[in-house]
Amino acid sequence: MWGQIRIMVQTCLRYARDEISLTDIHALLSKEEIRTLESGRTWHKMKASPFGLYLTNVEYPPDIFV
Repeated sequence: MWGQIRIMVQTCLRYARDEISLTDIHALLSKEEIRTLESGRTWHKMKASPFGLYLTNVEYPPDIFV
């Protein structure tokens, strides 16, 4: 799981910049290893910069530890 959050943030940023589609994200989540997305683009696992990326709060449902 090392770097997973940074990969997820970078994927969201790429989606926001129209570099990948929602269909591409669904394909990434449904397959264990993928090199070419349904849109025909090649997938490169990229990480977002760690600067400014930090955890501020964690919340759990009240009944989770009952």
